[in-house]
Amino acid sequence: ALKAVLLHNENKLPSVPLAYAIDMKETYENLEKILNVINYAAYKWKIIDDLKVLTILFGMQGGYTKYPCYLCEWDSRASNRYERTEWPSRQFFKIGQKYVLSPPLVRPENIILPPLHMKLGYAKQFLKKLKVDGEPFRYLKEVAFPKLSEAKLKGGTI
Repeated sequence: ALKAVLLHNENKLPSVPLAYAIDMKETYENLEKILNVINYAAYKWKIIDDLKVLTILFGMQGGYTKYPCYLCEWDSRASNRYERTEWPSRQFFKIGQKYVLSPPLVRPENIILPPLHMKLGYAKQFLKKLKVDGEPFRYLKEVAFPKLSEAKLKGGTI
């Protein structure tokens, strides 16, 4: 089943179901229909979802691809993929390049990293690889998690 729910930023108000479809699969076309029905273009709400759905929203090919990340051009097949700590940012989503199949339905700045993946440890590994003096670490420290100490961020604690 495909579901879309509007959540209050601080969970002080009840959630509002926006869409529910029993027989729809998570495909680019179906997500595009739902975004059109809820008039997403007018409101540009923040989106939290699993990485599979985020990949679809960005028009990227699913599955095990060479460039699976919507934020950077991380090469999942490079021999140094785990040692290397800096990869170029993904500047655009050009159809036919780096596994982009369709135009993105949402903008990257409207995405919040999925909490489930953070709990499973992806975020911890991600944070440990970031350079402390780099722009992404500064963003997390100052904008995304301003109440967390630098030591906790360095240790991968969110």
